[in-house]
Amino acid sequence: QRHEVLARALAERLPEWRVHPCHAGWSLWVQLPGGASGDVFASAALGQGVALLGGRATSPDEEFLDHVRLCFSAPADLLVEAVERLARAWEAMPAERGSAVAV
Repeated sequence: QRHEVLARALAERLPEWRVHPCHAGWSLWVQLPGGASGDVFASAALGQGVALLGGRATSPDEEFLDHVRLCFSAPADLLVEAVERLARAWEAMPAERGSAVAV
């Protein structure tokens, strides 16, 4: 149920994000549009009070730098609030959406 709440909130609020279906576990693997850096976005999200992992932290070969991992273990109302905060962080990022590689 929490998976569905998070996926639905992302589809409604951030429809340009590509959400990969979750077949097991407690997180969604999400591709940011336009080659945006998941690490740069993770930093912006933390500024809005949402902690998440950028693709660099979960990929040994740096193939998924434009991805983030979103955990859905929190209660449904917190997941919806987290998506609102993620949307604010996304909207506040510069036009290049953090496409530079974070070091």
